[in-house]
Amino acid sequence: MFVCPLTKTTLEELYSNAADTLYPTLDGIPVLVAEPEQFLRRHGPWDPRNGVAGQAQEIRGVWSPDAVTPFMAPDKLEVSGPFGDFLLDQKQTPDDWVAETAALHAPAGVAVDMGCGLGPMALRMSAQGRDVVALDIDPATMLMCRDLLSGKLEAAWVPTHRRGCQLMHVPLQPVQRSIAYAIADAAAPPLPEDMFAWVHLGLLLDELPMDDLVKVLLSAVGLLARGSVLSITTSFDGPGGAHVPEADSPEPEFREVMGELGLTLVEEADKLPHITRRWDRRFEVRLVHASVWRVG
Repeated sequence: MFVCPLTKTTLEELYSNAADTLYPTLDGIPVLVAEPEQFLRRHGPWDPRNGVAGQAQEIRGVWSPDAVTPFMAPDKLEVSGPFGDFLLDQKQTPDDWVAETAALHAPAGVAVDMGCGLGPMALRMSAQGRDVVALDIDPATMLMCRDLLSGKLEAAWVPTHRRGCQLMHVPLQPVQRSIAYAIADAAAPPLPEDMFAWVHLGLLLDELPMDDLVKVLLSAVGLLARGSVLSITTSFDGPGGAHVPEADSPEPEFREVMGELGLTLVEEADKLPHITRRWDRRFEVRLVHASVWRVG
């Protein structure tokens, strides 16, 4: 399944003849990035034996504040007050809509969750009957994603208020279908091109500068076989980066770009609520635009 991210040539037991590189693993997950040993020294779990003079350790950490909320529908979050009343009317997350919609239009084949985070979309892809490849550049996130979806992590600490947290049960059953995990860069995915039935970019493009955004889009489209689908979620950005209801939809900017990449819009949904648990405000709602595009 995996190939060398630099040369796109086949790996033999994680060794690339073309790049003369043996890619390491981190607790069983392959680290398929450029200069993998240096990457692990900088971003992997801290190990004094890996220290290099003059090189600072940069622990990225899990981007999501908790391991529970991403897997739950908004109306199941058990929040009281006016905000709780609002959530009771919200039955679908953006991931729910994308999983159901893209699965209807994607041909048979393997799905790829690029920038998978803790794996809520990989879980839904699997529930749609797909074998899945889950990729993320952050080692800690990738390890937690694997442990969550495999059932190894049954409970997790969740922030409930500033400087406070509680241990909560993770509300999901272990995934039964095949999921292949890799620590990898979405701009240079270690996967063969023109092979996959469905690729997902979930709120990933919002975090990237323009040059990297273009690279990730090109990489995602390059993985897709003819007739396959690309699903995207991206948030409404208001003035100063605030996520507000009156902000313009990001979709019009994508439509022209997607056309240039040879994709056709299949379906879209507007203003889907993405709920994130926050330490200081408990919950934050971002309005998300979701879309599914077909190649060729």
